[in-house]
Amino acid sequence: MKNVRREKQPRIKKLLDNLNANLTESQGSLSKANDTMDSIQNALSVLDMDTGKIKPDVMVIGGLIVLNLFVGMIVIIRMALGF
Repeated sequence: MKNVRREKQPRIKKLLDNLNANLTESQGSLSKANDTMDSIQNALSVLDMDTGKIKPDVMVIGGLIVLNLFVGMIVIIRMALGF
């Protein structure tokens, strides 16, 4: 019985050491991920400014792009039909 305990004891100790190393590495990875998320949040905080003036401008530009595509489609269809 003592022989079995002596054989299993180093295996259990090695297993616990590996588990501790994995947990330490995971903690470091989570810390790095947390730092990255903090930097992303700081970068995106610039977008939290008052967007009331930007939204109408973006809508006008988007409308002009759609209008331009629509007129281009009409021109291409007329060219294809020979008008």
